[in-house]
Amino acid sequence: MSAAGQKRLPSKARALVAWDVLELSDATLNKLAVRLGRDASTLNSAAKRFDRRCYNEPEFKEKIER
Repeated sequence: MSAAGQKRLPSKARALVAWDVLELSDATLNKLAVRLGRDASTLNSAAKRFDRRCYNEPEFKEKIER
């Protein structure tokens, strides 16, 4: 049971970094994808989900901003 939670943390971190690249950086998702060994479209989807969650869950956004 704990393994599932441990697997989620890296994916959440990737989503945050992908969102950061899209919103706050001059870097590209393609370059990030190469560095992380992931597909750029997967990172884009994760960033969009992250952004949606920040919009829909104020407490989540507040936690991220700390």
